[in-house]
Amino acid sequence: MANIPQPDYEEILKESGIPTDSESWRKVLKEEMEKAGSVINNDSRFSPFWRMIEQA
Repeated sequence: MANIPQPDYEEILKESGIPTDSESWRKVLKEEMEKAGSVINNDSRFSPFWRMIEQA
């Protein structure tokens, strides 16, 4: 029982290419919206869309 693994989850995420900070997530979301054909014209950090996304 003493040999319980202690994985570094943040490092695992980084190695998998998953963003670990808010700015990287914002970039990923913008890229996915563009692929889907959605356009958010109000790109300020105070826009209702980004406030909703960042609260989750």
